[in-house]
Amino acid sequence: MKKIIILIIFIAAVFMTAGCGNSSSGGKLPEGNDDDSLHGESGKDEDEEETEDEDYIVYPATNEAFVCRNFDSCYDNEGEIVCPEYGEKFYGQDAQYSKRGFCTKRHFSVKSDVENEKVTIDNYTGLEWTSSFLPERTWKEASDSCKNLEYGGFSDWRLPTLPEAFTIAGLNDEEAAESGFEYRQNSSDDLYFWTLSSDYSDYSGNYYPYIIKDHNDSGEGSVYDVETTIAQQDETHILRCVRGEKYDTYSLLITKSIAGDEVLEGSSYKLLWQKNLETEKNWKEALSYCENLEYAGFSDWRLPSINELFTMYNYEIRKFAVEITAYPYIFWSSSTKIGSPEEAYIFSALGGYTETREKNIGYGTFCVRGGGLCEGGFFWNGEGCVEDPCRSDPCKDIENALDECFPKSAKRYRCACAEGFFWDGKKCASPCKADSCEEGEICIAENLKTYYCKKCREGYRLGSDGKKCEKIDVSKNICTGQKLCYKKENYKSTSKGAKDYEMPCAEEGEELFGQDSQYAGRTCTPLKFTSSGGIIAEHATGLKWISTEKQLKYEDAKAYCENLGEGWRLPEIWELVNLVDTNDYSGPKFWSDLGISAYRLMSGTLYGENVLAVWIGMTKVYSTDYEMDFICVKGEKQEHSSKFEISENNGEETVKDHATDLVWQKSNAPSPLNWADALAYCENLEYAGFADWRLPNRNELFSLVNYEKPDMATYFPDMDKLNSVFWSSTTNIATTDDCLRKVRDYGDDDDYYDDEYDDDDEYDYYYYDNEAWYVNFKEGIVGREDKGENYISVKCVR
Repeated sequence: MKKIIILIIFIAAVFMTAGCGNSSSGGKLPEGNDDDSLHGESGKDEDEEETEDEDYIVYPATNEAFVCRNFDSCYDNEGEIVCPEYGEKFYGQDAQYSKRGFCTKRHFSVKSDVENEKVTIDNYTGLEWTSSFLPERTWKEASDSCKNLEYGGFSDWRLPTLPEAFTIAGLNDEEAAESGFEYRQNSSDDLYFWTLSSDYSDYSGNYYPYIIKDHNDSGEGSVYDVETTIAQQDETHILRCVRGEKYDTYSLLITKSIAGDEVLEGSSYKLLWQKNLETEKNWKEALSYCENLEYAGFSDWRLPSINELFTMYNYEIRKFAVEITAYPYIFWSSSTKIGSPEEAYIFSALGGYTETREKNIGYGTFCVRGGGLCEGGFFWNGEGCVEDPCRSDPCKDIENALDECFPKSAKRYRCACAEGFFWDGKKCASPCKADSCEEGEICIAENLKTYYCKKCREGYRLGSDGKKCEKIDVSKNICTGQKLCYKKENYKSTSKGAKDYEMPCAEEGEELFGQDSQYAGRTCTPLKFTSSGGIIAEHATGLKWISTEKQLKYEDAKAYCENLGEGWRLPEIWELVNLVDTNDYSGPKFWSDLGISAYRLMSGTLYGENVLAVWIGMTKVYSTDYEMDFICVKGEKQEHSSKFEISENNGEETVKDHATDLVWQKSNAPSPLNWADALAYCENLEYAGFADWRLPNRNELFSLVNYEKPDMATYFPDMDKLNSVFWSSTTNIATTDDCLRKVRDYGDDDDYYDDEYDDDDEYDYYYYDNEAWYVNFKEGIVGREDKGENYISVKCVR
């Protein structure tokens, strides 16, 4: 009954203000009513020419203006729960409205117009960011550093405002990988970085800059919580610079009276806010209050997300949009602190900062609803509700348009366009023409008028059509850990000791360009370990490991792991290979994060009647009766069953492996090569219409091994007809004694080499073999060989 009375009052109020030209029926048009005046035309002739001034401004029913945080789950006061249904306790959380389109998920792209200076573009805000952090500085030094920065070909950098920094803070692993941002060296690291915004906080006139505190409380390495606070100007923190028009979330609020209740309507974001503020409610009560609120003729109120509360504060004048004369000045959001689910985010109207507080505490409640004053499909034009021009689905028949329509006025709309196309008012157009770029380059459209020509961005490769760049799924490929570049020659010394093989990484086009480390950031996912209760979690694969410090035979080791319960098992051989850290001069060994001292580990993979193991980085076959070290693993087995698809272009065949998303050259190099020539061959290869080939790293090559085939350990097409040993781009940098030789120099005569190492000094010099890793598909093993050997084949990848 209450709803009916309010609705009648609301209808009457709108008719009185709108006059005969517009009508509203509780924010929704009556069915079957064909009166033109109800469509926002104020009696204007249908054929009359439309102008911008005559258009009504209409507001979208859902708000694409907010960037979602990474909230996908629901919580009570203690932990994660199944998201409740409407009417149940804890309904109305951030994640539930995010999934219904009340915010826009973050999306980034990366460009590299200057070597080693990647620029990350926020595709929603249009802001461009330095992909790398700058070192710690004071606030003034940070601001000056951005102003004076020359990076990525630009010089108009600045320190970001707090709302800008908040849009990129708290990236989860997937978002961070997509963004190209340098984010965390370790998943447990806390990040504190400067913003331009400040708080005038004491009577001496001192400004206290805001900083973003971006941290991980979950222990899982994939969920990050964000808070804002202030800092002393002389503190030192890292920073990231931004360029572009300032993105300010602040929305000027206008008070309106509807059905006897006062509401606040935003000027920048089309949200409607409850004017009166409720006090002393805990988080559960705040959710329930807003979900059950009937106010100003509407019943679709909800508790705002933390991002929506940001729109209520003006950081230029440091003032909340609503004058607060008494408590409350702290308001609940619908966003839970994922790392500590007993807490939720609050927003301070006095300081403009966000924190998290325990959900059982009483704070203010400030309800919101999307879509301005009208219900879904209809919009407020200043006088009444008009029909959405997108209701007829006008974008479906427009070439290069996506199935997304956004209203601009009572008659005008905008279609979302496919990548590289832009809305010109009538169609999706692009400045890129057939002859815009040189052959072999990609035309990248920036807007309706401008474009640039370049190769595919990092993380992308040229698609099979030769016209578009496709994203590479790097999540399926684990990096080897190699971080540096290495020489091709053996190390010769007159004294014993480990050799530093390192060299400055070559530039593209120079000799020895294309080594493992130079592609690692773009073609694979690094391992990330965290430890808890003796169990090591690895976040790139989702596997969990436990060290046993035992030596057993295969059957006994298998039983030992299975008896641990909860899905523990012996690892597959490819899971062990991924654990090898190739970046240690003491020899290939397993990542130190695992706490394993063994150089040999048994797998659960049988090869015939024998079992496979990893020994100092190589794969070896052992009898199942041989006792050796082992560790146990649990989690979904990593896919290692290649699914090959052959394609042909320009008369040359490529092979796509759907298990890894890698594309391989089907044929080999014309003849075996040494390692340096193998790198050069792939870097200079133009094959099947592509020029972005490279020498695969150790793990990528091993991904082609399949021990189910008895005579050749791979199902790669035609491999058994070709040479079965192939170079990788990964160096074996071990300088242990098994690589050391001592030499006696007899002048013009042949030198004498002795592989037996001892401590005498009668030999003139020593040298260490400089080796690279290879994969032998005939025997299914990973091995290593001197880089100067030229009997090894080459197969390139992209």
